[in-house]
Amino acid sequence: MNLKLTSKSLFVVSILSLVFGTSVFAQYNNVGIGTSTPHENAILDISSTDKGLLVPRLNTLQRLAVNPIIGSDGLMVYDTDLDQFCYWDENDAQWVCIGGLGNFGPTGPTGPAGPTGANGANGPAGANGATGPTGPAGPAGPAGANGATGPIGANGPAGATGPAGPTGAAGATGPTGPAGANGVTGPTGPAGANGSTGPQGPTGAQGTAGTQGPVGPTGPAGPGSQVFSATGTTDISMNSTTFTNTGLSLTFTPSTSNALVMMTLSGRSDPQSFPIQNVYARVLLDGTPIGGANTVGEDYDDIDGVATTWSLAFSKPVTVTANVSHTLTLQWMRSGLYTGTIYNEPATATNGTHHRTISVICY
Repeated sequence: MNLKLTSKSLFVVSILSLVFGTSVFAQYNNVGIGTSTPHENAILDISSTDKGLLVPRLNTLQRLAVNPIIGSDGLMVYDTDLDQFCYWDENDAQWVCIGGLGNFGPTGPTGPAGPTGANGANGPAGANGATGPTGPAGPAGPAGANGATGPIGANGPAGATGPAGPTGAAGATGPTGPAGANGVTGPTGPAGANGSTGPQGPTGAQGTAGTQGPVGPTGPAGPGSQVFSATGTTDISMNSTTFTNTGLSLTFTPSTSNALVMMTLSGRSDPQSFPIQNVYARVLLDGTPIGGANTVGEDYDDIDGVATTWSLAFSKPVTVTANVSHTLTLQWMRSGLYTGTIYNEPATATNGTHHRTISVICY
């Protein structure tokens, strides 16, 4: 067998001969240890049935202290702290450690949780440790921001009506005049037979009447009521199926908080076909509806030429703010089977009578 060993091969053979103390065989460009026929693709073929291969064993600090130079890609050591083989990756310039079974694959899915084991017996309680000193109080935190202002509460009930003013003192009674003097009594006739009646004595003069005393001053008037009202007589055709202003409103400023709101409305029905439709009216106080009324208007009688008249009335006590301006508004609408135009609702009032009014009595 022709052997041609390079200096590098001879060095490896010499070292391994000293380390393993076993048979070394060499052929062209490869070396066998424990085998006379090293594999042709291996630079070094080690074969044994009772020995292994030991690479340099370093702890982690020793391994990290190694400073591989260029060309050290694949340099291998065994890390005794990690119990893993580690090799130098020159491309990433770092050590790569692998487990006994090679690199770890991706983590598999978590298996189902096993049943909870029984609780172990409680160990004895440890002795209480010494109480540590109380630490100093921390600084006070900054004051929090003020909360948002709460909603304004509802108006309280109206106060009771103040007492009536005192009645003025009565004037002094004038003195009674002196009584007039009695007339002279005529002499009594002698008893005996009834004679003729004597003449009647003259009537005494009437005494002078006393003068009338002065009238006392009138006391201040107690609180009274205020009345405000507005009327309308102009014809307005009511065609809307939603509430619409009638053009009548009333603005007033009460001196008390109690008020009675009243409304009247009258007119006539004059639909062209279907016989029945509803008429509605309502009152708004400062833009808010407070109530209303409704009625039914019937069809125009085309035989007698008579239109059915109707009227509405509504009243309701409300609470208002004293000495503040308020506005009442009258609205109306119509609905029913007929969807065409309703003519002259309400109709012109006869004899100058008002046919829509708003009134308020404040007390």
